[in-house]
Amino acid sequence: MLDLSTCLKHYKRKDIQKELVSNADYRELGTRYLKGFFGKRPDMLQNEADILEFAKQGVSSFHISEEHWRNPLELSPSLKKKDLNAMRTGWDLIVDIDCPDWELSKKIAFVIIKILKKHGVSSISCKFSGNKGFHIGVPYKAFPSSVQGEETKLLFPDKVKRVMEYLAYCAKKEYSEEILSGLNLKQIASKIKVPESDLIHNICSHCGTIYQKKQKKVHYICEKCGTKTERDTPEDYISCSKCKSIVKSSPKTEEKCVKCKNPLLFRKEINLHLVLGLDQILISSRHLYRMAYSLHEKSGLVSIPINPYSVLAFDKKEAHPDNVSVKYSFLDDSKTIEGEAGDFILKALDFKPDIEEEVKGHVMNSDGNMRTSIDVDDIQEKIPLELFPPSILNILNGLKDGRKRALFVLVNFLTSVGWDYPDIEKLLEEWNKKNQEQLRERELKSQLNYHRLHKKKILPPNYSNRIYYADLGVLTHEEEVGRFKNPVNYAKARARNMDKGKKKKKVKDKDDNNKANKKQDKINEKDEEKNFEKEIKK
Repeated sequence: MLDLSTCLKHYKRKDIQKELVSNADYRELGTRYLKGFFGKRPDMLQNEADILEFAKQGVSSFHISEEHWRNPLELSPSLKKKDLNAMRTGWDLIVDIDCPDWELSKKIAFVIIKILKKHGVSSISCKFSGNKGFHIGVPYKAFPSSVQGEETKLLFPDKVKRVMEYLAYCAKKEYSEEILSGLNLKQIASKIKVPESDLIHNICSHCGTIYQKKQKKVHYICEKCGTKTERDTPEDYISCSKCKSIVKSSPKTEEKCVKCKNPLLFRKEINLHLVLGLDQILISSRHLYRMAYSLHEKSGLVSIPINPYSVLAFDKKEAHPDNVSVKYSFLDDSKTIEGEAGDFILKALDFKPDIEEEVKGHVMNSDGNMRTSIDVDDIQEKIPLELFPPSILNILNGLKDGRKRALFVLVNFLTSVGWDYPDIEKLLEEWNKKNQEQLRERELKSQLNYHRLHKKKILPPNYSNRIYYADLGVLTHEEEVGRFKNPVNYAKARARNMDKGKKKKKVKDKDDNNKANKKQDKINEKDEEKNFEKEIKK
């Protein structure tokens, strides 16, 4: 626990005061007192001398907003969203890792840093939160001034939550083994303090949907009098409420996935989102987080910035007030390249969990039911352009708007039907010239580089996703949507039919050749017989 003397000793340091003031520029300030109450808001930290005065009044810690404001003192709880948008000049990306286990926290922090670095972000800050987690930061200067036609400052908070979902997705797909290495289910559950049952997801093997089991009533029908009975608790046999006969429970009905309607076949996965503990509460307007070099009331430690690439070696002893030295600054943008995180935020905002989790497509049988199609990895040869579905061909003819959505569809479609990246890039360049307004070359290459990086085929959105097809006005062929769920299935079906046609032709040609050969053999046999008879007569 903190006391007044510890706070005064810490906050009277000139190097600490300098760091606190430099980090508070154009951000809203919040204070917490030793007695447990919070200071009035809004407030600002403008002078180094103010820090010691706050400490003398009993302030134990300082907190600031992720958002940058034109004038923080003009903020008010009564302001509407449009007023806050007008006052906001920017925001910093703060990834709050709130895992209860210290060793897991360090692993998760390191993985988040690796993901950001892998996406071309070099201005990465990391600080110990002061208790059990870490804050990973990317300064606002690293982001472009606008993204997808919208001012970047207006993306906060709603679309920044999408960024957090994307980071969690990347961590799950690429680094789950690294995070959970050496741990069994019981150990993981114990470390993050949750029941083992909460840590497991049942995933539909067909479409990747998480299955939420609901309690179902058990049905009983008396064969003697026809009385129907429902029970919450399953029993093999009950006594009929009317005629007292012994009644057996009815056979269980086959459960189906709520999304793809296929019979449920499960694979079990650890709910890594629960393990990661990427706290999204911080991503809300005017929410505050603990400042770098501020004290923490519960632990008595200092929230110190550290070298992001040495997070695995960090020891909490370094954060003791007597051991703290000012080596690093948090969110220092003096060496940041403006817009360096552009590709990262584009990929994050284009991320659609329900699309990218989908691994397999589905085709309609003649009876109208779905059946699982062959995986996209079974396509060994490039499917030619003439076998593409009408929707894809309509996109390739050029569009007036929706070019970014169309680009997402095209890249996923082409990689799924066996096209290699040089051919895709060439086709996309030709397509872009046909659009009423062309996309920037960087946007085209960004999508392709993402696929090259992940080296995994992902299906394009299904036809049922209106924003990618119906809203673009490219669905003009009834058979396409009536029989197929996804454009890849259409192309594969046509390719299979073409292969069957080729095989039939080969068989027919072979049969014709065999018949001709047999006919010629008979002629030859007759000629040989005649020649033989002539020889005998001689």
